[in-house]
Amino acid sequence: DESTMWATYTHGSFTIGYQASEADGSTSTQDDDSTAMGISYAVSDDLSISYGTHELDLGSATDAGTDQESSGFSASYTMGGTTISAAMNSTDNIAGTAADDEESYEIALVFAF
Repeated sequence: DESTMWATYTHGSFTIGYQASEADGSTSTQDDDSTAMGISYAVSDDLSISYGTHELDLGSATDAGTDQESSGFSASYTMGGTTISAAMNSTDNIAGTAADDEESYEIALVFAF
């Protein structure tokens, strides 16, 4: 049994979103719950920034307090047919494993013809 609910709201240059999901397995150790939130802001027609978080509670995690937690920040700037964007993301307790943490960074330059 799986279910997902979400909502987004936009006001002016801001957009916020929230999502909650759950997946029920045949035993309680197979039940997973997920919560995600995000916000973006269009600074101008050319520049936007955003931030998001996600928490995943895996029923199969063997250590208490090892929910997988992720967060990220991104920004993009577009001028004509060129976009430059950057993102920074981190995830703690990957797949419910304590101290299995990752960080990632990305910079992209895109040309549209």
